[in-house]
Amino acid sequence: MNRARPLPTVAIVADVGNDLAYEAPVEKVVEWIERALDRLAVHEAQVVLNNVPIESLRRVGWARYHTLREVLFPSCKLSHQEMLRRAESLSERLAEVAAARETPLFSGESDWYGLDPIHPRLKSAGEIWRRMLGAISGVGEVATLARPSARTTLHYRRLRPLECAQFGLTRRAEQPAMRAVDGTTISIY
Repeated sequence: MNRARPLPTVAIVADVGNDLAYEAPVEKVVEWIERALDRLAVHEAQVVLNNVPIESLRRVGWARYHTLREVLFPSCKLSHQEMLRRAESLSERLAEVAAARETPLFSGESDWYGLDPIHPRLKSAGEIWRRMLGAISGVGEVATLARPSARTTLHYRRLRPLECAQFGLTRRAEQPAMRAVDGTTISIY
């Protein structure tokens, strides 16, 4: 972003709770978020901060937690109770950060989540985007979205973040991930 010419910048700071499953301390996650928000502030970015889906996490029972933890985060040894305590603490800290910075805080509805308590169902994606973009744009609760063509949707789905670790493999992709004809860029960090 620092090399880019000054353009209106919009950012969604999301997936902030995933690092808890890698046993990152809450204060370290908050520090990372604050650093990202500081970098975005330099560019006068309009930002929405995505909170952890705390209501969805509270509905996860012991057996489902341990099954998902073993499958998705096998190195994590946090108990169900400790993970929920950390998620609640992070949620509270994110609310404080958002209030202090006058940044909209987005919290998903619990019925948007299914078996996976931290990633919403695909069918909820449109509503999530409408609400997040509505919070950023100041148009109110919900923004109107244009439905992209199937080809464009496929193109967007193929965009990759600067760095992503899955199953022990770290992948990197150059940013911005996309440059549109009108000058719009999309970067994913």
